[in-house]
Amino acid sequence: MSIYALDDSTRQLLQEENFLGRFSPKDLVEQLSHNGDAPPANESTLESLDPKPYIRTFEAALNELKRLREQVSSRENDVAGDVDQAELTHSRIVLNLQKSVQSTVSEYTDMEQLMAEVSKQTSSLGDKMDRISGQHQKAIASHFLINCYLSFVKKSSCLELERMWKDGPSGQRKCATYVRQLLILSSKIDTVEACRRAQSDIEKFAEKIEKDLLDVFDQAYRNADMLMMKDSADVLTDFNGGTNVIMAFVNQHDFFIAQDKVVAANSEPDEAVLKELADPNNSDPQFDHVTEELCSEVVSVVNTETEIIKRVFKEPVVVLQVFLQRVFAQRIQQRIELFLSSAEAMSTLAYVRSLHLAYNVVSSLVKKLKDFFSSENLDTHDSLAALLDQNFADIFIPHIDKNRYFESEKKSLSELISAALWKFAEFHEKKSSHKEGGLLGRITHSLDNEDNKGIGNFMRNFRDRNERHSTPDSPVPLEPEDGEIKIDVVQMCLKCLAESIQRVLELAHQNEINDCVVSLHDLLIESVGKSYIETGLDDAIVSRDMKTISFVHLKTIRRVLTAIRLMSVVINSVIVPLTDSHGQGRRYIVMQTNNFFTKCEEKINSILQVTLDIVSARVTVLLSKQKKRDFLPKEDTPTHQPTSTCLELISFLTEVHDAGAIFLIEQTLKQFLFHVGIEFRDALLEHLKKFTVSVAGGSILSMDMANYTKMVNSWGISELSEAFVIVNDLAGIFAAELAMVNSLVKEGPLSKTKPFILKEYLSKRSDYQGGTVNKMFAATNKIQALGMM
Repeated sequence: MSIYALDDSTRQLLQEENFLGRFSPKDLVEQLSHNGDAPPANESTLESLDPKPYIRTFEAALNELKRLREQVSSRENDVAGDVDQAELTHSRIVLNLQKSVQSTVSEYTDMEQLMAEVSKQTSSLGDKMDRISGQHQKAIASHFLINCYLSFVKKSSCLELERMWKDGPSGQRKCATYVRQLLILSSKIDTVEACRRAQSDIEKFAEKIEKDLLDVFDQAYRNADMLMMKDSADVLTDFNGGTNVIMAFVNQHDFFIAQDKVVAANSEPDEAVLKELADPNNSDPQFDHVTEELCSEVVSVVNTETEIIKRVFKEPVVVLQVFLQRVFAQRIQQRIELFLSSAEAMSTLAYVRSLHLAYNVVSSLVKKLKDFFSSENLDTHDSLAALLDQNFADIFIPHIDKNRYFESEKKSLSELISAALWKFAEFHEKKSSHKEGGLLGRITHSLDNEDNKGIGNFMRNFRDRNERHSTPDSPVPLEPEDGEIKIDVVQMCLKCLAESIQRVLELAHQNEINDCVVSLHDLLIESVGKSYIETGLDDAIVSRDMKTISFVHLKTIRRVLTAIRLMSVVINSVIVPLTDSHGQGRRYIVMQTNNFFTKCEEKINSILQVTLDIVSARVTVLLSKQKKRDFLPKEDTPTHQPTSTCLELISFLTEVHDAGAIFLIEQTLKQFLFHVGIEFRDALLEHLKKFTVSVAGGSILSMDMANYTKMVNSWGISELSEAFVIVNDLAGIFAAELAMVNSLVKEGPLSKTKPFILKEYLSKRSDYQGGTVNKMFAATNKIQALGMM
């Protein structure tokens, strides 16, 4: 058996016996190799080596190993027996421990049940102890409180409270608590004189400690000692709710007591700013810079003071409510009321503009403050937002509520329109023989109804005021242009209307916008529409002297059409969309607008018809100047010039065309010239029937007609040019030789003309022969009859 096959126990045993220490495998090999101390032999000496000693040594080693194996085996058996015995002992111990643990767990469970029963029985005792302890403390406090009260009754003071008051912040809190209780107690015991004196003394002591705390708070505020401010504020809050310390904090703020700021807030508004607000031509007036700076300062101050308030006061929201209430009531509202009062004294426009600008400025301030409080997580219950909304309403509700604002807005717009139309109204008023029947009277009457009573009164007052300021020596200077319709005046009125509607959308209540818009539309139609535009049209419908005829009145049509187009744009794009799409307001506006436009169209047609009648009458007059001998010239004096009548007619009709081109819009001009041309053509056709024409005169006649046709063609109206072809054709039968007339009548453009009509013209030829012409027309009639078959 090799030594390397020994187990650990055997190896340990051998080491304990020092056997391996003496006979290691290496040593054994060396022993076998060297045979004791002999040096290693070479190959020659090995042959002579004696193996017996080595064999004996090896046998001895084997015997020793056998002995050791037996010894180790015995030891191993002994150790295995010890192990079995140890395991048996361990098992017995474990079983005993298991029984012990089970007994312990059982005992612990019993103990838990016992403790639960004890706790159940003693829980009510704990509550009783707590109540007793509380009652004990109350009894001590009551005893102390009664002693303090008796001390005030007997000595008018209490040294215990005074010592407590001087014992730092904790003592001051206790003292404040007892004094507050004494105040309640003394107020209930006032039946005898001594008790009333004690009550008075307690109140004096309470005032003293409150004053001391306020003084400490004030000094700490001046020194920026936040800790001391907080201690004083906490004590005062416990003492009386902290109302006085909050007011002290707010009242001593520089925002309310700085002299320069107070003077600036109470200063009179800048007159230049008020004049800008009162100027309707200024579309972007500036607001009061003092109010704007004040609102900006409020945002800055609130941002700064909020951090201080949060560090000093237990309930910062309450303090901020007091601060904001004071800011809005004492500073912002007072300044806005001062400015609005000054603006109203300047003009109604300045007032409504100021109200609108103030509304936007303060609204922006409120929004900024709400956003700030929200970002600071201060307004969790929206109490600050509600306060800001209430303060905002307190400022503007007196000016907006109960339709007061819109009455001012309507008054402002009526004043602006009346001022813009004043010279126009005054001009036509002076032209009228009956004052109340004139324009201004009609304006006042048309506006003096239930809805526009205030406007009618204003127009009347406006007229009376101008009459008072206008004396015979200094009349109101008026020019003829003042009686004309002007587009810039209409634009001005529409701009003022749009500005009013913009303010209405922001300042009027949502439910009132429809009625407000309808009312403003009525004002526009009555004042600008009926009293201005219709009056201008009425003035243009007049008879003209034929000798001094003028077409300047036609420019009224162009201006009216432009004004109507502007009004239509404003009504359709601004007014109508703001009304209820399914309500009566929209239908009413559309109906009123259409009625007004229809009346204007009728008046424009009347003006054009009157003008057309004037032109036709003038053409008739000029044609009547045609000389009988113009178309019967002498053979020895031929001419190649048109007649003087032709030149006058062309000059007059050219004047008509040029005036129309200046004063009428394209479509209206085309229709007007077409009717002028047709009337002129018909007049020429009748004119040709009145003169005897020779062949030489026919050339003159054709020249006249050619010039007329050339003039008409220059107007660029194709339908009219086609209508004038008959004029040249008829002129041709006068210029042609008699032998050629038959072919012109049968084959030319005149072949479609009825024979009896042609006969009327041919009969005016100087070489007219009734029999020949009758035969010619008889043949023509036969041909036409066959064609019809």
